Amino acid sequence: MKTQSGATSVIMTSLMMSLILVFVMTSAKGIFYQLKDSNNQIDSRRSYWRAEGGLECAYAKMLASRKLTHDFRSCIELLDLDELSLEQGRPNIIYSRSGFVTLSKAFYLPRLQIKSSITTRSHLLVNGNFKVSPHVGDRINSAEWECYSIRYTGDLYALSFSTSPLMLQQVSEPNTSHTDALNDPKCADSHYTRLAWQPEDTQKDFIFKPEIDPFKEVFNLGRSQWFTIMSDTSRIAHVPITLTNALPPKADLLPKPRFNDSCASQIVTLIRSFHDLIWVYGGCELLEQDIASINLAIERYLDSGLVLVLHNGIVSISSQQPLNGVIYHLVTSENIQFTDWPKTANDKSPSRLSQTLAQLPTAQFSKQQISYFQYGRFYPLGGLILDAPNYYAVANGELSTKYSQSISESVAKYFHSLNWAQGSWYDL
Repeated sequence: MKTQSGATSVIMTSLMMSLILVFVMTSAKGIFYQLKDSNNQIDSRRSYWRAEGGLECAYAKMLASRKLTHDFRSCIELLDLDELSLEQGRPNIIYSRSGFVTLSKAFYLPRLQIKSSITTRSHLLVNGNFKVSPHVGDRINSAEWECYSIRYTGDLYALSFSTSPLMLQQVSEPNTSHTDALNDPKCADSHYTRLAWQPEDTQKDFIFKPEIDPFKEVFNLGRSQWFTIMSDTSRIAHVPITLTNALPPKADLLPKPRFNDSCASQIVTLIRSFHDLIWVYGGCELLEQDIASINLAIERYLDSGLVLVLHNGIVSISSQQPLNGVIYHLVTSENIQFTDWPKTANDKSPSRLSQTLAQLPTAQFSKQQISYFQYGRFYPLGGLILDAPNYYAVANGELSTKYSQSISESVAKYFHSLNWAQGSWYDL
């Protein structure tokens, strides 16, 4: 009996030990899988952080230089990445891969912060139809956008007003993502003027805006600091060329601005020396051959286009072709009487300027109040800025423009930074 009882005890003990062992092994196996899962999560997070760091490292390199690069070897070595590459486009996209984690983010090169293809603080009178290719603003829905043709603070006159249809290549602003598939982008009806006879009948793409500072939009400094920009010889070349080495310490010590009859040839000379931002001090006339020569020089010597500042003098243009650049006409002196018009081809007998004034029903002013005059189908492809308050800008004939913001990208990097695009990875 005792033998049976002992055997039973041994069997029961063995069963209990077996159950305990099974329980322990099951628990250990669970703990093992938990540890393995935790390690996988740690590896995944580590890969994510490395890929994230790769994006930031690549972006920081281009932010410092403000230009594109494909050399990310230092970032790859620092973060032990499997891949770090750049896809150029509109927008540009950085791809960063670590293990099974791939992140991407889109960004844009620096751009001037101009919000319309034409910006004018001058009174603008067009002796013909006025048709504008717009600047693209915010997206309203998948295929409609806010468009902005002109912002103006003074008088605006033309025989008619209309907006050109939006082109796909124009939809490349920093508020779009790379994955946008826009087969037929268009301006929203609220921001698209099909045809109007008066400025007050236009849509929201024609904006009367009393307070505009286009100088800040271009140079990232307020207009009152124009001499700070003008005197920055590390970025800006001057016409007359001799002015660069003779700039005074203060604006009020500048020489009196004069009409420069060799303005065009000096602009070409500076472009051939790879200057893409030129400040013309005094009056300037650009004729058909001048525009052709400037465009040819831009094509041969510059990365994108030209930003041409024309300061405190008349601007006289006669051309049937666009300029591959931005024109910024700036008048900072008050009470100037523009008396140099007789020196221009546009005011030689028979005077195109006088004939145009005679045809304008609103021209109740003298030639001396005109700061800008253009004849022909000329327009600057990168945008027109007329910053001469209380003076008149006059265009003879139809003014029908096209617009490309990318024209000014090479100059924008001097004053503006890169921008992440919305809709990629996460939005800052």
